[in-house]
Amino acid sequence: MKEQRREWLLLAAMGWFQLGLGYYFFQRGLARVRAVEASLIALVEPVLNPIWVFLFLGELPSPRIIAGCALIAAALLATALSTNRKH
Repeated sequence: MKEQRREWLLLAAMGWFQLGLGYYFFQRGLARVRAVEASLIALVEPVLNPIWVFLFLGELPSPRIIAGCALIAAALLATALSTNRKH
């Protein structure tokens, strides 16, 4: 019973701090950037996830994950280099 309580407390802490604070600060930042910039930041996260996992845990991403990350990165690069942006 004591172990189960500890697991619930750890789960709650992860929810509050890892996810909750991250989304809180992201939401606060949305008021200070343009919509395009906010969407680009949100799209960078799934590209960086496999990189962080590889660097810290040594887990190799599958070819599908690499292909998906490459597609997202190409789209982000194309958007960033687009000459049709309005300032």
